[in-house]
Amino acid sequence: MIGYFPKPYEDELYYSIIARYHIHVGNLSRKQTNKELFSKKVNINFELPMGLAYLVSKVSIFPKEFTKEYFFNKHTVIPFVKPFKSEE
Repeated sequence: MIGYFPKPYEDELYYSIIARYHIHVGNLSRKQTNKELFSKKVNINFELPMGLAYLVSKVSIFPKEFTKEYFFNKHTVIPFVKPFKSEE
């Protein structure tokens, strides 16, 4: 478990939330942040919320609103591009 995680701003991207965490806790390297939040090296990008399921398990001490679906639907670009993608 982690002791702190920033409350996401409305319409803030997952990438930005992770970046704010990195700054707020004073980590000096991305490797350190990755280890704390994902326990492995994860490349955070704008389209794919990598490590999301693991992160949600780490922040389970926080409000129940922090679910995988919450982050997926409110803090990624996926809801905007999904209508243009096929199931394949």
